[in-house]
Amino acid sequence: MRIYTHHACHIKRSKLLTKDRSQRITISKKAARKRASVKRRSRRDPDRFCAYVGNLHPFTTIEEITDLFQHCDGLVEIRLRIGHGFAVYPSRHMLISDLDVQFATVQVSEWNGLVQAMKMNGSYLAGRRLVVGLTTAALPEMDRLLYEQFHGAGAVQRNFGSLRAEATEIIPEEDHREVIIWSRLSTNMPVSIM
Repeated sequence: MRIYTHHACHIKRSKLLTKDRSQRITISKKAARKRASVKRRSRRDPDRFCAYVGNLHPFTTIEEITDLFQHCDGLVEIRLRIGHGFAVYPSRHMLISDLDVQFATVQVSEWNGLVQAMKMNGSYLAGRRLVVGLTTAALPEMDRLLYEQFHGAGAVQRNFGSLRAEATEIIPEEDHREVIIWSRLSTNMPVSIM
């Protein structure tokens, strides 16, 4: 009887799975058609090269950066990005701190233009020395963000509550007549001489 009941349940379940299976197939076919219709864009255009410009003043505009990098061959696009601070349109009356910085992405279509952009490393714009690199990891903004992420603000606090107290055997220094048998001492019992 048990085997029959199990077999009957199995047959009933397989009929349900067949019905669900056909629905799942039609849904997956629709999803495949949709994925095929979406035009995929490659992550990196092989005909464009990027240079990252860091340590920009918060009031720096795209026009100022364009004037600075206009001599680069094949200049395609310049984008400003917030490195740290506020993402608002700055005005001359705002208070800024040294932490309010932004960086730019300079895209060029020629290799020679990238070399010319890299030669701009160390030049000054709005009183700040520019840092030009091939990756964002070379920018000082990223160093600051990584430091804040992994070191946190303030002193490092440690939790000592999870340490358990170990047994300690005190051996008086004057009494040398007693022989200590090391095999009786366990590994979690350090020896202290006072």
